[in-house]
Amino acid sequence: MPKKITTAPGEALTIDTIEQLKAIADPLRQQLLHEFAKRPVTTKQVAVALGYQPTRLYHHVSKLERSGLIRLVETRPVRGATEKYYEAAAPAVRIDQKALAGSAGTEIDEAMYLGVVDGLWSNIRSDVAKVLAEDGEAEGGADEIVFLQADLDVDEETAEELRARMLDVLNEIDEAAKERPGSSGPRNKYRVTVGWHPRRDVS
Repeated sequence: MPKKITTAPGEALTIDTIEQLKAIADPLRQQLLHEFAKRPVTTKQVAVALGYQPTRLYHHVSKLERSGLIRLVETRPVRGATEKYYEAAAPAVRIDQKALAGSAGTEIDEAMYLGVVDGLWSNIRSDVAKVLAEDGEAEGGADEIVFLQADLDVDEETAEELRARMLDVLNEIDEAAKERPGSSGPRNKYRVTVGWHPRRDVS
């Protein structure tokens, strides 16, 4: 039975169970979640977009649905079969480490958490490698790649405000893109990944 999750429009989904963490620890499922966050699509449509055979994705889509990270929003009868359209439960996700602590053992939680991080960087590395390989052959290129890192020394109230502002900016960008689907000129796909974590190696 799929886990039912309700979030307000534009609100990030807080991942607070081992099942959800396992679901997004896989790099391929992270790619799928990214596609389902764009618009309602079928598994076959996602397979075409990512260059996979649909049969390879059905298990992963089922895993995302059971954990509540995507939801079925529409079915359409097509030539004796049924097309299922899914969408992401929220435009962004955040992981509640405190809620996971002790739920199934700290070592398991840490392994799953780091699996998510590894998956994110695997997808980023793959994307950047493709851009660098094709630079000069397509619109945009290496000059559009931006990585920023900042070390902050702030109180918890300020930290929470900054986290909230980052999510607001991402949601604003996503909504603006959806409102201008018919704008003229060439269009490129972009992936925005935001990381935020405490540091324990400095005093």
